Amino acid sequence: MSVDGASPESYAHIRIGAALPDIFRNIAHYRYLYLDMTGRDPGIGLAFVAMKRNIADLPELLKMSTRLGVSRYLVTNVIPYTREMCEERLYGRAMDMLAGVPSSWVPRLDFPPMDTNQYTRDPLIRIMSANPQYYQMDSSLAELRGRCPFIRQGSTAIAWDGRVSPCLPLMHQYESYLMDIPRSVKRYVIGNIAEQGIKDLWESREYVDFRKRVDEFDFSPCTVCASCQMAESNEEDCYGNIFPTCGGCLWAQGFIRCP
Repeated sequence: MSVDGASPESYAHIRIGAALPDIFRNIAHYRYLYLDMTGRDPGIGLAFVAMKRNIADLPELLKMSTRLGVSRYLVTNVIPYTREMCEERLYGRAMDMLAGVPSSWVPRLDFPPMDTNQYTRDPLIRIMSANPQYYQMDSSLAELRGRCPFIRQGSTAIAWDGRVSPCLPLMHQYESYLMDIPRSVKRYVIGNIAEQGIKDLWESREYVDFRKRVDEFDFSPCTVCASCQMAESNEEDCYGNIFPTCGGCLWAQGFIRCP
């Protein structure tokens, strides 16, 4: 379930018209019913879309885990669908870490696990702010780069009308902003389950070839560059790839991590 705030005021500011106390009551009631019917905990997970306006709420939300019975949190960045939403991003400078080979002018910093407390908090913030390359202290972050989570997990997406797409980002057509540049994403459909079985669609030559292409991920680095007109859509890139291109996909770079 999506919960993007820890107070009724902050939550209502993001989810217009939504009442946080009602959400919490519904979660608690659902857990009670599930336990009563099955004797097992349902394993509740919450998704949190982190922005400048609500990131301060995350510690308080984590404290509610025991009361709500939450076993997993998924924190993701926001996708700016409007120019105003670009100001809410928490990953502007963090995109620099996707550039690949570190500069010879910047020393490599191998950092061990360390407590975050009154002694380490300010120095760590200064280190990460001074150079985004230092931000990669967790190797698991680097492993997310250039890897489509949908292809790696063997996922597919089926719309309300039965049309099948390889992933959520390609499930519909929309516009968002990449490094403050408007980017148009065109929908990509493999077929329709009303006309062809899901197994046949999955094993079709078009779908197999697409999964192989995305798994190799030899796309232009639009999330780093975004300096040409080709970065403004997913129809073609400067490496010669044709529609759909995935070089500007924030899911494939680990910035967007939902669902």
